[in-house]
Amino acid sequence: MREKVTSLKEQDLLVPIDKVKIMAEVKDSDCFGKEWDPEQRECAICCASVPCGIIFQDNLKVKSNKKSSNQFDKLVAVLQNWHRSSTLASVEDMFDYFGNVLKTNDEEVIVPEMKKFIKGNDDIYTKEGYFYSKLVDNETS
Repeated sequence: MREKVTSLKEQDLLVPIDKVKIMAEVKDSDCFGKEWDPEQRECAICCASVPCGIIFQDNLKVKSNKKSSNQFDKLVAVLQNWHRSSTLASVEDMFDYFGNVLKTNDEEVIVPEMKKFIKGNDDIYTKEGYFYSKLVDNETS
């Protein structure tokens, strides 16, 4: 059950929420920002439902970003080793790999994760349907 968070009284919802300030006041046993569910009666009548939902969503984004980045840490080394041995991974192969890791075949989930992986790794790029490593290109030239 939720306890009163006094810093929410002066919170203007048109101004970005100071998550650190608010969460410093929240007790560990409090549900605020941790168990938000608008379909539950307690959440529906709670006066802090909107900021709670915002913080809850922010916490989910942080968790999912950490999880997805950890899932593909080893992939860069694998792609570099394949590139060194002249075995290239096709975009289709990588699509299947990402689908297996993410446990989905949904293109709307896999493609953004692949793009995020490429954008987050300056060493990896695609060309003519295959994944390459700039580091390996520099080693061989």
